[in-house]
Amino acid sequence: MSPNVFQRFFKTSEEPQLYYYCFVFPILMPVSWLFFFAELGKKSMLRAAELAVLADGISAPHPRSGCVILGTEGDEVAKAFQRGQGGVPSEVLALDEAGDLAQGSSVYVNLEPRHGLAAGDDETVAALVRAGVARVVVGLRHPVPQLRGQAIHALREAGVQVYVLGDAYGEGGAGAAAAEAAAACRLANEALLHRIATGVPFSVFKYAMTLDGKIATASGHSAWVSGPLSRELVWAERRRSDAIIVGGATVRNDNPHLTTRQDTGHFPMRVVLSRSLDLPEEANLWDTSVASTLVMTQRGARRDFQEYLRVKGVEVIEFDFLEPSAVVNYFAHRGCLQLMWECGGTLAAPALSASAVHKVMAFIAPKVIGGGSKAKSPIGELGFVEMTQALPLVESNFDKVGDDLLFTGYLPSSGGLAAAAAAAAAAPLQPSSGGRITTAGHEEQSVGARVRALPAIQGELRGDGDDDDGGDEDLDMELCTAECEPEPPAGSQHLRFYKAWDAYGALSNFAPFPIDMQAEDGTVERWPTVEHYYQAYKFAGVDLEGSRATYEAVRTAATPEEAAWRGRRAMNKSPQFVNPAWAEQKFEVMYRALEAKFRQHPGPRRLLLETSRMGEVEEGGLALFEDAPHDAVW
Repeated sequence: MSPNVFQRFFKTSEEPQLYYYCFVFPILMPVSWLFFFAELGKKSMLRAAELAVLADGISAPHPRSGCVILGTEGDEVAKAFQRGQGGVPSEVLALDEAGDLAQGSSVYVNLEPRHGLAAGDDETVAALVRAGVARVVVGLRHPVPQLRGQAIHALREAGVQVYVLGDAYGEGGAGAAAAEAAAACRLANEALLHRIATGVPFSVFKYAMTLDGKIATASGHSAWVSGPLSRELVWAERRRSDAIIVGGATVRNDNPHLTTRQDTGHFPMRVVLSRSLDLPEEANLWDTSVASTLVMTQRGARRDFQEYLRVKGVEVIEFDFLEPSAVVNYFAHRGCLQLMWECGGTLAAPALSASAVHKVMAFIAPKVIGGGSKAKSPIGELGFVEMTQALPLVESNFDKVGDDLLFTGYLPSSGGLAAAAAAAAAAPLQPSSGGRITTAGHEEQSVGARVRALPAIQGELRGDGDDDDGGDEDLDMELCTAECEPEPPAGSQHLRFYKAWDAYGALSNFAPFPIDMQAEDGTVERWPTVEHYYQAYKFAGVDLEGSRATYEAVRTAATPEEAAWRGRRAMNKSPQFVNPAWAEQKFEVMYRALEAKFRQHPGPRRLLLETSRMGEVEEGGLALFEDAPHDAVW
């Protein structure tokens, strides 16, 4: 092409728009985005990540979501975080706060909004579009494969500008500001990223040692190695965990409480691993009024002591062979996101050897106690004989905490947070533990081939309004009764679900699907979730002020998780407030609530009916089991 042609094509006034769109716009768009994010976005995205973790201690671990809205003048007009799974999304809360100021605004979220199979609705995307926001900046694509990219695509289809850190402009391409913000977004959901990448809960190994590497004196005394500020960080880490794991020696020597030092909110399960059940009859952990306790042992160990613990309200699980890998797989089944190992060296060594631990959280106190080989070290024998065998930690960091030093780093089982994020981003579309098909003997089978129809029905599960034929279809639901087996007969298949954000989360009682139920006076009440309704009706029909107050507190709880712990705690501490006929009525109440949910919401109904079609090709049929941590009735 001759220079004259170039001049005519690009320099003359005859083709100004073509010149602009072909050359100027492609260059200026990423540059303008870089400037826009560097000047306005970094602070807002970091703020969204900070907001997201405010749910720690309020609710059990769940995908952490924070939202910041900047008005048309660049000022912050609203902010919010999601309190728990099944709760109101952070974006919806922030939009409600912003009101008319959301029109033309910029919305910053550390995590892509949910939109698709796991939640089964489009509440967040619809709210953003309805509010007329101009752009949405996403810090992290949703790691759950069924949700990844769904909201981004839906928003763009609706005409909303969407920018994703690490996508088109990349962390390197968007500069240091975007890289820092993206790292903060990964850290806010490191447990979720590791869960998706590895298939098991994110595990943190915490210990405190002296400068000479001891966690206790030669006599076994260990309170306190670290200072008060370090202990506060430990309590905070417990609050963001599903379970705290110790060995039998810790129970015998320290008699710990393993609490979060808070009166309300989330209380992680205390877990004791002991093959022999050589445990004391009196221990702080056996008091389950404070928090639940689970003891894991090998089959047949001290059956009389097992019964003793169960009478006290302690859950006991037997394994054919108790080892760390079996423990993390068990908690993966229960939908856990994070485990905290506070064990001694005897248990820590096999946990590290089995790659059951992803991160180390080590406090180093400015103390020396000596004691030689009699004083215990944080980690027992690993069998290494050369320094080249040492486990290399990556992305390590030191912080000063009072007089102590806090070291954090990721083990090879993690590969580091960046590696976990990359692995999670490449995770295939298949159900995680919340959608596992297992036999009655708990032997896992791949469910990928059995859910080949799920991508096809994904769009239908968003609740698209009127359903011409689903409403009249027979749901054929059958709940377990008090006489039913907690597991199906040998040879049959069952699909386990529990968490609202997992693969089959739309089936969960915690899933954010409100139900309209007729009250005793004939009026219709709207309940936020099935869990709200079920927990509140424990106290319905009792003419006591405490019963009425508890009923209302549960009904208006901010999240289904809060409704659950309010209902359970009141039932345990004030049984006089509970309807005397609850044991017989609870199945009818649950059936009523579930029927309303599945008839009133086409998305969950279609997912439920799809599992029935899956059952038709399973030998022995397919049973749905809510994998609840407190009972196996359902």
